[in-house]
Amino acid sequence: MNFGQVLELLKQGKKVARRGWNGKGMFLYYVPANSYPACTEIAKEEFGATVEYEAYIAMKTVQGNVVPWLASQTDVLANDWMFEKEERQFDCYGNVYLEKKWVDTLSIGDIFNGYQPQTEIERLCSSLMEELKNTEHPYHSILITEDSFKVLETRQCGMRTE
Repeated sequence: MNFGQVLELLKQGKKVARRGWNGKGMFLYYVPANSYPACTEIAKEEFGATVEYEAYIAMKTVQGNVVPWLASQTDVLANDWMFEKEERQFDCYGNVYLEKKWVDTLSIGDIFNGYQPQTEIERLCSSLMEELKNTEHPYHSILITEDSFKVLETRQCGMRTE
């Protein structure tokens, strides 16, 4: 996975890490813009009662604390990024539970579940996928070719299955 995909996942609130990092338990996450109460005299003099800050990327370190993170050239160009993905699992009694695991690729299902920004063709296909899920037969495969994309674009995916 590349750094562009990682940035999108961070903005969606996902944890990300590099496979090549030596520290166990290290990961990055997105911190949105916010404010905190001024806790020093200098902060109170300069900013008043609260200090506003911009969004940033934070890192959980091996020691278990959190620090602001700054990407290196190596990090930006790396392709060994992975993210923590939650998947619904079923036990032998039919109970549902969430399993978290680290993965390094995005599947087509991840695109439709919001893990990756959608391209135009994926946007057009998502309404088709929703339509197929709502039919009597919820399991379908779709093969999209350049010619079929033109048809999808024209019809805006408004088709029903028998």
